[in-house]
Amino acid sequence: MGKFDLSQYEEVRVRLPKFFEKHPEGRVITDIIAQFNDLETIVVKATLFEDGDPNKLPLATGIAYEKNGEGYINKTSHVENCETSAIGRALANLGLHGSKRPSREEMEKVERMTKEQAVDNVKDAFPGAKVIKDDDDLL
Repeated sequence: MGKFDLSQYEEVRVRLPKFFEKHPEGRVITDIIAQFNDLETIVVKATLFEDGDPNKLPLATGIAYEKNGEGYINKTSHVENCETSAIGRALANLGLHGSKRPSREEMEKVERMTKEQAVDNVKDAFPGAKVIKDDDDLL
């Protein structure tokens, strides 16, 4: 994947108020729909509703997954991060996004996964070698 500028992607915290501006009585419901290895990997579904009427169909849904320990945020907060990503996808599916459909959080995941895949490739090519990911590893 080519380089991208994270500043061009809107954060979920910016998208969510747009939803409530259009739907002041709106609801956002999230559920963990799958978990593996005692919550080490989870899948969260976010569902957006126009209001509190239980008979109305959802306006949109979004699904996301995260793994514990992948990246800085996921070392402590992968469940919360996954929930935020699912909400961002639901908002995008409803058309509430900036000039780019993916949220900034989604693109941060792409960036994180790309780096981790590169590290895994080096580890596979040179078993036993220490991989230096940043300056802290040099100390």
